[in-house]
Amino acid sequence: MGSTDDADNTEAADICCASCGIAEVDDIELKNCDDCDLVRYCSDKCQEDHRPNHEAMCKERATELRDEILFRQPESSYFGDCPICCLPVPLDETQSNMMQACCSNIICKGCTVANMSREVEENKHPRCVFCRRSIIFTDEERHKNNLKRVEANDPIVIFKMGVTHFRDGEYERAFEYFTKAADLGVANAHLKLAVMYADGLGGEGVEKDEEKVTYHLEEAAIAGHPQPRKNLAFHEFKSGRVDNAVKHLIIAANLGDDDSIQSLKTCYVRGHVSKHNFASALRAHQAAVDATKKAANICCASCGIAEVDDIELKNCANCDLVRYCSEICQQDHRPNHEAMCKKRVAELRDEILFRQPESSYFGDCPICCLPLPLDPKKSVSYFCCSKFVCHGCMYANRMREYKEKLNPICPFCRRSIIFTDEERHKNNLKRVEANDPIVIFKMGVTHFRDGEYERAFEYFTKSADLGDANAHLKLAIMYVDGEGVEKDEEKVTYHQEEAAIAGHPQPRKILAIQEFKRGRADKAVKHLIIAANLGDDDSIQMLKEMYSCGYVSKEDFASALRAHQAAVDATKSPQREEADKLFPTICKGCSFANIMRQFDERSALECPFCRQLYAKSEEEDHRQKKKRCEANDPFALREEGRTHFVDGDYERAFEYWTKAAELGDMDAHCGLSLMYRDGHGVEKDKGKETYHFEEAAIGGHPDARHMLGCNEGENIRLDRAVKHWIIAAKLGDDESIERLKEGFKFGYVRKEDFATALRGHQAAVDATKSPQRELAEKRATTWDTPPQTLKKCVVISYIQFAYLNPTKESFTFAHLR
Repeated sequence: MGSTDDADNTEAADICCASCGIAEVDDIELKNCDDCDLVRYCSDKCQEDHRPNHEAMCKERATELRDEILFRQPESSYFGDCPICCLPVPLDETQSNMMQACCSNIICKGCTVANMSREVEENKHPRCVFCRRSIIFTDEERHKNNLKRVEANDPIVIFKMGVTHFRDGEYERAFEYFTKAADLGVANAHLKLAVMYADGLGGEGVEKDEEKVTYHLEEAAIAGHPQPRKNLAFHEFKSGRVDNAVKHLIIAANLGDDDSIQSLKTCYVRGHVSKHNFASALRAHQAAVDATKKAANICCASCGIAEVDDIELKNCANCDLVRYCSEICQQDHRPNHEAMCKKRVAELRDEILFRQPESSYFGDCPICCLPLPLDPKKSVSYFCCSKFVCHGCMYANRMREYKEKLNPICPFCRRSIIFTDEERHKNNLKRVEANDPIVIFKMGVTHFRDGEYERAFEYFTKSADLGDANAHLKLAIMYVDGEGVEKDEEKVTYHQEEAAIAGHPQPRKILAIQEFKRGRADKAVKHLIIAANLGDDDSIQMLKEMYSCGYVSKEDFASALRAHQAAVDATKSPQREEADKLFPTICKGCSFANIMRQFDERSALECPFCRQLYAKSEEEDHRQKKKRCEANDPFALREEGRTHFVDGDYERAFEYWTKAAELGDMDAHCGLSLMYRDGHGVEKDKGKETYHFEEAAIGGHPDARHMLGCNEGENIRLDRAVKHWIIAAKLGDDESIERLKEGFKFGYVRKEDFATALRGHQAAVDATKSPQRELAEKRATTWDTPPQTLKKCVVISYIQFAYLNPTKESFTFAHLR
C-alpha cells in the first residue's frame, strides 16, 4: 500500500499547485518550479509563498539535475562534424582543421586539401569549400566580413573578435564578446570567461569568482570541450571527490582526448578506476580517434585529390595511415611520412605479435578434435600422412587392432604403418613434392643433424614459408649460431616472432627474457601471459616469480592462471590419461573389459596396463607390493599404509602415508588428516589436520574439499564453505552437491552459483562414464563375490573409510536453523 500512496502523491503534485493546492483545469495552467521538476505552481505569488518549505529540496534536486547534465556523454566534441565529409573534426585544430572566414564553418584538412587540389588542377579561382564564395585574402575585407557576421550574431566570429580584444589587453570589450558568444553556445567562449573570472580580468564587474569559474567550465564541458573536463577533474581530485574526477576524465577520453586517457591510465594504476571502466574508455577513445582519421582515407596524402570513379587510391605499402593516388605521390610524400610510417609499422607488428593465438602450433588432434598437448612426447606423427595424433587416440586404435587381430594402420588415413627406412624415405620424398611443411621440416632436421647446414637452411626456409612454427624456430637458432648463414640479430628476432605468432610457446619465453633484459617488463609479461594461456607450464612459473616481484598485477596473474588451467584441461581426455599414466589405478570398466577378454581367450589373468600376471597367492602379492614400495611408488606406499591402518598398526600406517604424501599422493594426505583429527598414532592437531586436507584439496581430492567446507561451516565461515563445496561438486562429489542444495534452500547459496555447480557436477560425472564401466557396474551387482581382480582395482577413500565409524557429525546448514 505504501508504494501506491507514494505514486498517488507524486501524481497529485503534478496536477495541483504545491502552495494553494488548486488543480490544473481548463482555465488554470500550472508551471514547473524554476529550478527543479519536483513541484508546480499556479502563479508567481504561490511560488514565493512556498519557497521556504521547498528551498532545501529544490536545491538538492537542482544539484542532481545539474550533475545529470554535466556527466552526460556528449554526442560529439565541441567542433562537431565537418560539413563536407560529415566525419568528426579532429580535436587538434592547429594541425587538422581550417575555419573559413567567409562563413565561419570549420572544415577538416582532408576536404580543404581536396578542394584546393581540384581548383589547381582545373585552374579555377579559389573559393570556400562550403559556401562557394571567393576566398578572402586581405585584412580589410576580412574585417568587413567579420563585422557583418557579428551583426548576424555569428557565435564563432563574435568569439574571434573577443580573442582579438583579449590579446590587445581590452578585457572589457573582450568580456562583452565572450559573454555574447557564450550565450550563443560557443564552448571556447565559456572557457575564456572561466579564465577571466579566475584571474579577475575584465575591468569593473569582473572580480575573481570561483563559482562563476566552475559554472563556465561546466558549461564548456557540457558543450563537448575536453579541456574544461580535465580542469574540472583536477578540481574534483583536490576536493577528494575521486569518483567525479574519474567520470570527467572518461567523458573527455571518449571524445578522443589523449591527455585524459593518460590521466586515466595513472588513475587505473593507483586503483581509482576499475579494469572494466578503463578498458571501456580505451575502446571509446580509440573509436573516437579512428572516426576522425577516415577523412585521410578518401584523399591522397600527397596531392590531396579525392577518390572518385576514375581515381583509385592505394594504401601506403607499409602502414594503413594514408593513401596515395600514384607511386610518384608516395615517393614525394615519403620524407614527411617516413617517421610516422615506421611508428605505425611497429604498432601493427605489435598488434599481431601480442594477439592471443586461437591454439598452439600443434593444433588439434584430427581424430578426437581435442587440442594436442604441448609436450611432443604425448603425440605421435605418422609418416604416411604427417598428421599428429594424440596418445589417447593412438592407444585406442592399437587396442582395437589388438582386440580384432588387425594389421596396424594409421588411425587417420587408414594406410598400413610404414616400418622400413626405405619405405619411409620414399614416402618422405613424395610428401616433399606435395609441399608438406611437416615432412619438409623433418628433412631439414635430418640434414641439420648430419652437418649439412645449407641443405637444412633450404628445407627450413621452405617449411617456414608454408607456415611451420618449428621451422621458424630452427632458422632463428641458425642465425644465432651462424651455422650455414651469417649471424643476424634482426632475423633471429623476426623468426622468433613468427614462431610465437604461430602459437609456439618456446620463442615466447625467449622473447620475454630478451624484453626483460632490455627493461621492457610490460612486453615481457605480455609474452609470458600469451604462452601461459596456451598451457605452457614454464611460463606460468615465470609469471609467478614476476608477480612476487611486483611486475604483474594480481588480476592479470589470476587471469593467466585460469586461462592456463583451461588450456591444460582442454588437452585432457579419459583415453589420454589412460595412455599417459605410468602406474595408474585402472577403472572398473577397463578392468572388467580386460577380464572378459582373458576369459574369452582362456588366458591367464593379467594387469590390463603392464600386462603382468596377477599374484596367485598372498605371499606373492606381498612381495610385489614390497618391491613397489622400495621403488618409492606412492600408490603402493599408500596401499601398504591402508593395510596397517585397518589392522590398527597406526605408527606403521603413519610412516607409509607420510612418505606417500611427500611423493604427492592425495589420498595419503587425507589419511594423515584423519589421524591428526582422531589422534590415531599421533596427538590430535587441528592445524596439521587442516594442512593435509588443504594439500589434498589443492591436488584435486573432492572428499578433502568437502571436509574443508564442513570445517569452515562449523566455524560459520559460510562463504568459504560454499567455495570449497562448489569446487568439490565440479569434481563430481555427490555429498558436496547435496550440501549446496541444502544451502540454496536456506538462502546461503546464490542461484547462479548453485546452477553452475550443478552443471559442473553433471559434466564431471558424465566424463567418467563409458559403456565398459556401465557394463562392469551392471555385472558387479549380479556377482555374489566380485572377482579378485576387481577387488584390486578399487581404491578406498580414506575419508569414507573413517566415516564408517565417525567420531563427529558432519556440518549441515540445518545446524544454523
